[in-house]
This record gives sequence, structure tokens and C-alpha cells, in this order.
Amino acid sequence: ARIIGIRRVYEEAALSLGASRFSSFREITLPLLIPAVVGGALLAFTISFDNTSASLFWRPAGVETMPTQILSMLKISISPEINALGTVMILVTVGIPLIGGLILQSLTKLRRRGEPKQETQ
Repeated sequence: ARIIGIRRVYEEAALSLGASRFSSFREITLPLLIPAVVGGALLAFTISFDNTSASLFWRPAGVETMPTQILSMLKISISPEINALGTVMILVTVGIPLIGGLILQSLTKLRRRGEPKQETQ
């Protein structure tokens, strides 16, 4: 969905200025896609914890995923390891979007400072 929202004029401008297709993708399209890719990865990571039952049935023998390992640890007792793991998971799923938002906000402020001021008539 994000790639549809990227205007083609940016890539066409880079191509008209002599950039190769690969460098225009690397310098223009990829940076515009990174927020969507990171958001999709975080969403997939979060949803994967909801599919514990699917992980139990479809995982290969000898492979432990994090949700199945947490479930097996909870069957025995609640240990400090589970509490620490839960804290880390909360920090990751809440902290990364917050840090990303702060970085985006600071980059937006820096970009606005670098723009020339428009004169009003």
C-alpha cells in the first residue's frame, strides 16, 4: 500500500538527473518505504504471539519459538524469567514505535529549519 502512495515524480526526477535505476531506488524509493516495512515487521511480530496454537502444530521437531517456550514455562510456574521476558516484549512493542515517532518528529523539525522562509505579501 505504501509503494502506491509514493509519487513517481521523485524517481523520474532522479532518473532525469542521471541516476541509475538502482541508485534511484536505493536513494529515493527505499527510504520512503522503510517506515512501512518496519511497521509491517512490528505488526507481524506482535501478531505472531497471538498464534501460539498454530505454532504448536506447525513448528518442526526440535524448534522452539518464543510463544511456545513461554507457554511451556507458564505450565510449570511463573518464574522471574517470564516476568523479565514480558517486560522486554512490552518495551520493544511500545518503545520502538515511540522512538520511531520521536525520530520522525525531529527529522521533520530539522527539514523545516533547512527550508528557506517564504515571504508573504
